[in-house]
Amino acid sequence: MNKYKEIQRVSRITLTFNVFLGAAKLAVGLIFRSMAVVSDSVHTFSDVFATIIVMIGIKLSSALPDKHHNYGHEKIEAVFATLLAVILFLTGAFLLYNSISSIINRSVAIYSPLLIAVTVLGIVSKEFMFHYTMHYAKKYRSQSLKAEAWHHRSDALSSVAVLVGVGGALLFPSLYFLEPLSAIAVSVLICKVAVQIYLEAIDKLVDKAADPETVRKISEIVLAIPGVRRIDGLKTRQSTYMIYVDLEIAADGKLSLDDAHSIAQEVHDVLEHKYIELDIKHINVHVNPCD
Repeated sequence: MNKYKEIQRVSRITLTFNVFLGAAKLAVGLIFRSMAVVSDSVHTFSDVFATIIVMIGIKLSSALPDKHHNYGHEKIEAVFATLLAVILFLTGAFLLYNSISSIINRSVAIYSPLLIAVTVLGIVSKEFMFHYTMHYAKKYRSQSLKAEAWHHRSDALSSVAVLVGVGGALLFPSLYFLEPLSAIAVSVLICKVAVQIYLEAIDKLVDKAADPETVRKISEIVLAIPGVRRIDGLKTRQSTYMIYVDLEIAADGKLSLDDAHSIAQEVHDVLEHKYIELDIKHINVHVNPCD
């Protein structure tokens, strides 16, 4: 199956499930006046919005190069990943605000086994969706799909906080603050993950260099190719899940143009096609003469 079609399929599955799960949480939360469960439903519905953004971003980034975008549209995915990160951060901030308000206002829900049941369902299902989505995020090195996966994990963690709070308050009514207190810790974690996703996406947008280990391996491979005397320049830049390389090598100045071109072509082919694990999308090779 095509990469982009499979990512879209994953997103559609999680979107459908989140709509039903969010509706169940919201209904139960409103019936039993549980702000924690209502907030949890808002978190789940934020996943719905996030998934829609992912689907739009993947669709746009899969467009072929055109005369206005000669290198394609891949970075659109990173743009949408930053939007997802912002949504995730705002969700965390919203949950944090509600948790603190619950402690201040001493809000007490009508505790029911149904609250426990819907919360446990949320934890199990969202943790499954985290692993399901992360599998494809790693498979296709998709930033936006990774952000969506962490949305699922943050929702599962917030549900754990709700479970601890509701369960604790159900067993020990005087400890009503357990629910919002545990939710505060989860909210901080959600914001932390959002910042990490945002920074990773920004790295792709500002052409951050590949990691030092990748650069070292490229250098070793190039220097081992017959005819390459030295490396005069090596620049790399990240573009979503692939990297671009600009390389300057030195070869014998007495070589013919054809021979110098053959060396450059060998370097190009070896890096792009033989060592596919380096994730090099394109390499530009320039040859300098040397004694």
